[in-house]
Amino acid sequence: MVKNNNELIMIPKIEKYIEYMLTVLLKLPRTEKFSIGTEIKTSMYEM
Repeated sequence: MVKNNNELIMIPKIEKYIEYMLTVLLKLPRTEKFSIGTEIKTSMYEM
């Protein structure tokens, strides 16, 4: 059986990456969370 939706393989991996990164961002200091955290979140969601 041949998979025709090869581009969908990355979606679960990206979702796991975003979940992991969100837990990492919660551990950042408060000042860094708002400056760097916001930029990281927007770039992850654009991906």
